[in-house]
Amino acid sequence: MSVVLRLKDGKTNSHIDQYPLALLIEDGYLGVSINTTHPDGFENMRELNEAISLHMYTLPKNEKGITEYMGITGRESINPDEVRVFLKAKGSLYLDEQKIDSGSEFIHL
Repeated sequence: MSVVLRLKDGKTNSHIDQYPLALLIEDGYLGVSINTTHPDGFENMRELNEAISLHMYTLPKNEKGITEYMGITGRESINPDEVRVFLKAKGSLYLDEQKIDSGSEFIHL
């Protein structure tokens, strides 16, 4: 996941930079090898929660090993280098449709 998190240029250096990845995960195009949960109150803001969580993985931990962002404290011991991001069936079907529609073997993103 650490490689995927760095793919975005980081124009805002905030959770907003992670929205494309968060939307692909939330919409079922991509999967991640960890379970993600949404805290109470975020049921209707799943993409926001996902974007914030993803951004927090890019931030350094303080001397106590805690990551803080926008009043949210992260104590997870998840190492983004060990988390896998993978293409799900919905993502594979989408790519196949794009290949058929374009008549090409290559997809221009």
